[in-house]
Amino acid sequence: MPIHPFFVHFTLSLAFLFAAMEIFPSLRERIPEKEGSLIGVGTVVFIALAALSGWLSLETLQERRIPIPPAAAIHRLLALSGSALLALLWIAGLRRLRLAPPIRRSIGLAGLLLLLGAAAVGGHLVYDDRLGTDFGAPSPAAPPAIRP
Repeated sequence: MPIHPFFVHFTLSLAFLFAAMEIFPSLRERIPEKEGSLIGVGTVVFIALAALSGWLSLETLQERRIPIPPAAAIHRLLALSGSALLALLWIAGLRRLRLAPPIRRSIGLAGLLLLLGAAAVGGHLVYDDRLGTDFGAPSPAAPPAIRP
């Protein structure tokens, strides 16, 4: 069972909450500091796990000599760029750097949008290009697939 999708989906959930805390200051005020800190740490940890599992998945595909579509490079670029921005935001908070609120919001929004773009391209790679999955063998009892 591939573990990359688990890490990616959980990471997106945490990243969305982490970025939303920056984009909407009233949300940050409602979340206790300890929990907000855990959300930041969790986001960075799961970003690292998603990146590592993605790299390992790519290695597995290359070992099996499965052709990698060009969109995979775009997926990696978007994912790593968004991850870097959110990690930068987390480090800035950790170091107590005084970034102006509009800058923090912009970094959070840009990081989130880049990760969502990576998710869209990743979805295209999996569902349209069928990269990295065979979706299991069709069940004999399953109705026939509808083709457009």
